Amino acid sequence: MTLELTADLFDGHVGQTFRVGGVDLTLVLTAVERRAMQAWEAEITSRPPFTLMFRGPADAILPEGLRTLEAEGGPAYDLYIIPTHTPSTAHQNYQAVFN
Repeated sequence: MTLELTADLFDGHVGQTFRVGGVDLTLVLTAVERRAMQAWEAEITSRPPFTLMFRGPADAILPEGLRTLEAEGGPAYDLYIIPTHTPSTAHQNYQAVFN
């Protein structure tokens, strides 16, 4: 059985650190952003779309790709992580989008 990833599943992880598998890097989940479902989307899926926002160090940018993120003391998730334009020089932002 495969666990369906939903926004509610990640709500409890906001502010938590995730270790990125295969590299010496951690990301912090900063927000779970929900988007209202369009009528046509409701016809093909029951899961409302959402985006996970992460923050990482500015000096080690993680390339876009499928990554295993393990919550501190918790479960691991395979997520497609994308670095986003980050105006700050103090950190790098990332997102995982679920349409």
